[in-house]
Amino acid sequence: MLLKMGIALRRATAVAANSFQELDPLIVTMLKSRFQKLLNVGPFCLTLPLPFSDTYDCIEWLNKQEPSSVVYISFGSVPQLNLKVLQHNSVGVFVTHCGWNSVLESIIGGVPLILRPFFGEQNLNNRIVEAVWGMGLGVEGGILTKDGMAKALELILSTEEGEKLRKKIEVHKELALKAVEPNGSSTENFRTLVKIINKN
Repeated sequence: MLLKMGIALRRATAVAANSFQELDPLIVTMLKSRFQKLLNVGPFCLTLPLPFSDTYDCIEWLNKQEPSSVVYISFGSVPQLNLKVLQHNSVGVFVTHCGWNSVLESIIGGVPLILRPFFGEQNLNNRIVEAVWGMGLGVEGGILTKDGMAKALELILSTEEGEKLRKKIEVHKELALKAVEPNGSSTENFRTLVKIINKN
């Protein structure tokens, strides 16, 4: 099925992606050469926000915590809660399965990641986030252990290397926010997408 989708995408008039151009210009350039038109119109969690509901009073609890003192662990959940939690100043690190939405939400929250991918694109996302962008840390040996988690938490929350991860993700957060401004790249790409849809 994925192979058929890949072949069909090359013939598509346009491909809309849940990302923003500034996240990785090199990858965007490479992908643009493979499609008729690639339009980064995200992050969707900023461009298409869902109504927020905090049934369990998570935000109220986070309000009582010290800055960067909370480790948020989620291996997939309702996107809007993830984003609200990750944007809270008490969250210091995000332990995630490395799904694409979680990566984008972490960037928007400005929170470094501890990565534990399971399947699909998550392994690729893990490698890019850790080795290319330097915004997260994969779990030691790909297996979540108490000692490995303790080392990763120590590194991210208490070392200079962790501060570097935080600074890199903060730069990308600003780029994401600019991309969805009225004249940002994602907004312009969305306008182009609407024109293409209306034309066809």
